[in-house]
Amino acid sequence: MSALRYQSGFNNQFSSEALPGALPIGQNSPQQVPYGLYAEQISGTAFTVPRAEARRTWLYRIRPSALHPRFARLERQITGGGLGPVNPNRLRWNPLEIPAEPTDFLDGLLALAATAEPQQASGVSLYLYCANRSMQRVFFNADGEWLIVPQQGRLRLATELGLLEVEPLEIAVIPRGIRFRVELLDAGGGWVARVVGLPGGAVKVEPDPYGLTGSWKREELALSIVDATGRPVARFVSQGLDSRNRRLFWGEVKVGSHWLEHCLRIRSQPSPRISLCTTSRNRLHHVRETLPRNIADNRDYPNLEFVLLDYNSSDGLGDWVRKELGDEIASGRLSYYFTAEPTHFHATHSRNMSIRLASGDIVCVVDADNYTGRGFASYLADHVESDNFLIGCRLEGDDFMVAYDEGCVGRYALYKTTFLDVGGMDEAHVGWGYDDMDLFRRLMAKGYRCQSIDPRYARCIPHDDAERSKELRYQELGRDKTGGDGSVWVNKRRSQANINAGRLVLNGGRIGCGEVVKNFGEATIVVPQSPASVVSKVP
Repeated sequence: MSALRYQSGFNNQFSSEALPGALPIGQNSPQQVPYGLYAEQISGTAFTVPRAEARRTWLYRIRPSALHPRFARLERQITGGGLGPVNPNRLRWNPLEIPAEPTDFLDGLLALAATAEPQQASGVSLYLYCANRSMQRVFFNADGEWLIVPQQGRLRLATELGLLEVEPLEIAVIPRGIRFRVELLDAGGGWVARVVGLPGGAVKVEPDPYGLTGSWKREELALSIVDATGRPVARFVSQGLDSRNRRLFWGEVKVGSHWLEHCLRIRSQPSPRISLCTTSRNRLHHVRETLPRNIADNRDYPNLEFVLLDYNSSDGLGDWVRKELGDEIASGRLSYYFTAEPTHFHATHSRNMSIRLASGDIVCVVDADNYTGRGFASYLADHVESDNFLIGCRLEGDDFMVAYDEGCVGRYALYKTTFLDVGGMDEAHVGWGYDDMDLFRRLMAKGYRCQSIDPRYARCIPHDDAERSKELRYQELGRDKTGGDGSVWVNKRRSQANINAGRLVLNGGRIGCGEVVKNFGEATIVVPQSPASVVSKVP
């Protein structure tokens, strides 16, 4: 399921803006357009039709559309040749092979049938497409609408009016004159193998989600993988260093009978250990949906642990974990902790405790109702740095767009040392709301850079406020700005007072303190006042 938000309804009129106030009020083309933008109209009907039947789109651009270089004819034309004679016989054709050479959506189009010559402004043309890389250019159809029906693999259509994600069994329509670019979500990009540099210049191939195995062969700046019989299954050529001084290798990998384009990055250091931390108090109905999926979706990352903190649940969470996830605990992939101390759900204390218990260099809070998406741990390893942190809601400048958080505003990832540098989450927040915003703002005030998590990794199970508040001590959330103790607005005022006074490091070292039992009696652990170590008492 896509993490994008859409406006729905056929034959409706819609508006959207990238920045508040970008759309003019009461007029379409004022002399002074907000932000110095250029007003342009795309007409979907002839200008002679009655106003009620007119179809049009007003765009407010950073630069006028006429500001483009001279058009050049494409070497490969996609319209096909002239029409052949009518043939009443049944026709069949084999599916297209994914090309061996880098081929984007436009280059992969094959004209199949048409009802009129390309020069005529009428009729229907049918094409097949087969591509293995995303478009690095943009395109528009000046003759008609495009109906795109994916058969294999998901597409992301980046249009002038927004993003669309389309998968098999779905369709997308691009209106005439709208510029767009087709990006491949499945066939191109992403990790295929994780390559770790070893002493002496050798390389090691670790298991990957595509099942790619074999041995590397180095020839100057080229790398190749061969299977047990010596046949090549991948080939890569060095393309220099990326922005983080990792060596890039662009090339192709064989998946089945097809060759797909991918990029590998050789790390000079071993992959950091990552802990994905989830806390639950009577959320078994969510955990049983999300946790097994999240574990499966991140098997490509070897140095990973899942921390599940059972915050004194009474819904059978422990019994379910013992029965369904015992193998994950035995493998060390999952660590289950139970604390009998809480009488209510205290979000900041529970998250602080889960992070204190985590063994990872990088820690990430993943709420019980959150899905990580495939390859999320690898994404974190690539994007979390010692001077930044990642959050689950959008940013516009320094402003948090919580209205678009998709239920993942409480998701954040950072180095554990970064988290402890501000004393963790403020445990004076005892209700619901703004505890995450407070953490983010204190981190930014400390000089850490804030970045949004890619929306494809930010999905959740929707639920209402009754679900959010039922385990809290103070159940008035205060969304209407009138809440009392524990409400979002009380928490916000406390946060602002602390930041204004320069109090950025909170909790006085008492970060997630308490006693827990690990893995059903393997050890009893006391989380003491920081910076002391977590103390284990083995039975």
